[in-house]
Amino acid sequence: MPSLTLPTCPACSSSAGWLIASPVAAEDRIRLTDRGLEEHGLAAPADGLEPIGPPVVRCGGCAVVAASGPVRETVLAAATAALRPEPRQN
Repeated sequence: MPSLTLPTCPACSSSAGWLIASPVAAEDRIRLTDRGLEEHGLAAPADGLEPIGPPVVRCGGCAVVAASGPVRETVLAAATAALRPEPRQN
């Protein structure tokens, strides 16, 4: 995995990394019977997970939200780059 250059947190100057939460639609499954509710947990819809909002980016050190601006854009660009497969070297 390539080394990533990430910004430090402008609030706490931490280099503890960033947490990215992507809200998606899921189904919370329960069963109601004469004995009460049985929880079956979350499940992805048959059509797959669909984003329902923009990702939330938080500092891994102090949990402050990077709501907009260059820090948020840099973190999201680095996350996208980290998901790409490394080119093969022959």
